[in-house]
Amino acid sequence: MLRGYVWEPGAQTGDAASIVAAVTTTTPESSTADNTSSVAFRVVRTGVVVGVVWNDLNADGIRQADEPLVTNLGFGIVSQDDLDGYTAGFKVDGTYIAVGPAKWYKLFANASPRSWRFTTPDVGSDATDSDVRYVSMAYSDLHAESAPFLLDPLTPAGLDVGLVSAVRPTGIQPAAAAQGDNVEVTFTGGSYTSATSVKLTRPGYTTVPGTNERLSADGTSLTVRFPVPTDLPTGRWTITIDDVAHASLTDAFMIWGRASVALTKPSITGTVAVGSTVRADVGTWSPAATSFEYQWYANGAAIPGATAISLKIPASMLGKRLRVKVTAERYGSPPGSAWSSGTAESPDTPRASASFRTPWLRPTTICAH
Repeated sequence: MLRGYVWEPGAQTGDAASIVAAVTTTTPESSTADNTSSVAFRVVRTGVVVGVVWNDLNADGIRQADEPLVTNLGFGIVSQDDLDGYTAGFKVDGTYIAVGPAKWYKLFANASPRSWRFTTPDVGSDATDSDVRYVSMAYSDLHAESAPFLLDPLTPAGLDVGLVSAVRPTGIQPAAAAQGDNVEVTFTGGSYTSATSVKLTRPGYTTVPGTNERLSADGTSLTVRFPVPTDLPTGRWTITIDDVAHASLTDAFMIWGRASVALTKPSITGTVAVGSTVRADVGTWSPAATSFEYQWYANGAAIPGATAISLKIPASMLGKRLRVKVTAERYGSPPGSAWSSGTAESPDTPRASASFRTPWLRPTTICAH
């Protein structure tokens, strides 16, 4: 039977003390000289370090109120005086606590690169930023540590650890699609697997799940196909990515309305001659446009400043072919563009002042008045 006790109950901080252990047996022994052992020590007070470990969803190094805590990280504190170590444990509320004798320590944290990266430390106030810095990778683990700190028996130390999900991409291409598109989006800069799940989300609306199409051999690039419904609301959508860890990229993807398409081409009306004014007929578009923009061209070159619906033909345009490009604008949609045909053939003598509509595909030159 093993029995242990402290040498002096009620010992005060700084006192020398000892622990004595005595062993007795149920059978006779030839010698009991080695049945008792003691260890001397000095009584010290303990201190506490507390803090949070959180998933830095937007990777800005600052803990926001809606960013979730992480409770599956392995870490602890190591004395800078004698290398004693103490494991940190998580409390019921998700925060952590570590207790040790009052002296100088560093906080050490280990994370799997398959799951996490450490966020940028010391970018905000001590109450909201991360206090550990990535230092190395060994045995397939990322290692981070804090600056030395003192465990004070009277005042708990506070150190936080910020993590970024390893599936959070640094590149998204393209980052937009139009209603009705079946678009492939490539995510780069993360650590992906065939089990990685990507979707578009927005509060109050149906989730748009993606289908994994291609995964690079090193797992740093994942191409996902999104079938965008034609009635999906336009605007900014959040990209959520799940694997071992979770990433959420707020407003990272834009859904546009369908671009207007010209059902009948724009055309040019008016007398095509120097000094005359011609006008663009926009044609018909679907979906209907809310506004139009114009750019006039002569022999394929944009005419500087010629961006109105009408154009008075200057002398410098004599002998050149005239066209107009019409761009249809629609709120929440990318622009749609269409070209008119070139101007109709002009005679050698001035044309009568009556206007005409140009036939398509008869590009010739502007005549003199």
